[in-house]
Amino acid sequence: MKKIILILLTSSFLFASNFIFNPAVDKFSVLFEYCTPMFSTRGGGTNLGNNSEEQAICKEFLDEAIKFYEKQCNNNDIESCRNLSNIFYVGDGDFLPKKDIEKAYLYDKKMCELQDGKGCNDVGDYFSEKSTNKKR
Repeated sequence: MKKIILILLTSSFLFASNFIFNPAVDKFSVLFEYCTPMFSTRGGGTNLGNNSEEQAICKEFLDEAIKFYEKQCNNNDIESCRNLSNIFYVGDGDFLPKKDIEKAYLYDKKMCELQDGKGCNDVGDYFSEKSTNKKR
């Protein structure tokens, strides 16, 4: 069993440099699932990386994705706004930027203005959480 795991890990590193992410075509979850284990040891992550070249590639793809999503969100693309909201809401400070609830809220608000129910629901959650924290 250990040999199988070692072979799988080794083969994944051999093919890692072939990873390509295009934010115009690929879902953000593909980048997130590929890159997050290379950075994080929290929450059961394995930090498979310690490969600064692969981490740099992931960061470059992330920067490109954020720029693309910002442009598309400014052009009223709800899915791009949702991706940005998720990036800043989940923010881990490792692969993703640090958690920034205020930025996530702004993208949720934009989605709500575009008549997106999930965006409006998230805006409501934001205010509900904010008022709960004030009462404490």
